Amino acid sequence: MATSRTYARCRRCGAHRDEGASLSKRGYCTTCGPAIRNQQNDELHYHQGDYFKQWRRAMAASVGGVLVDDVLDAE
Repeated sequence: MATSRTYARCRRCGAHRDEGASLSKRGYCTTCGPAIRNQQNDELHYHQGDYFKQWRRAMAASVGGVLVDDVLDAE
């Protein structure tokens, strides 16, 4: 069973809990968490960016595939 972490600082901006920052279970403050979510949603919607590429690789791997882009980069 995985152990849960308790974050004292935001993983993105470094805001500290003692300074009044409220942190999520994943370690993001109330400003950074929604900003990351919105960025990920935009990248998935517009089919571009690092989060979209990560999602594409994971979807291909889930059915045993590899992206053509990755094969071409390896050559």
